[in-house]
Amino acid sequence: MTAGYSLRRRLIATTVGSSVAVGLVGTAIVLWIAWKEVGDAFDDTLEEGSRIVLALGESALRGGGASADAGEPGPMARRLKYQIVASDGGVLLSGHDAPKAPFVDPASLRDKRFHDVRAQGHWWRVYVRRHPTLGFSVQIGQEWKDRNDLVEEVLESLAWP
Repeated sequence: MTAGYSLRRRLIATTVGSSVAVGLVGTAIVLWIAWKEVGDAFDDTLEEGSRIVLALGESALRGGGASADAGEPGPMARRLKYQIVASDGGVLLSGHDAPKAPFVDPASLRDKRFHDVRAQGHWWRVYVRRHPTLGFSVQIGQEWKDRNDLVEEVLESLAWP
């Protein structure tokens, strides 16, 4: 005997299918918002870090004796790599594990402050701030992998329910 038309079966399939679709769309929206907000928070961290490194560079270049190794950095500082770059492209001072070459060529800088660049085989988000009078720039970067770790954790948390 063949099963005939079943309104119940169609209603269950439609309900389950639309619930899954709405759940997936909702998850995608939450992930997009989380990714954007986390990115904005990390960008703010790069910007704030550049202010601190700018002061460090100003002190070092004016003979204040500042050192790049002035204490043990915290966990976030270990993820942020900074460089103080002369206008000719030479790296004057850099943080621990920062690339030896500038993230962004100073000659190619325009008004844009955030750059996505490839250095040391990884993608980086880099914030560039110029010193208004001394002519050097601060380039502070964070690997995209570090930035995306938090969003991946959110995705894992949402995937289980």
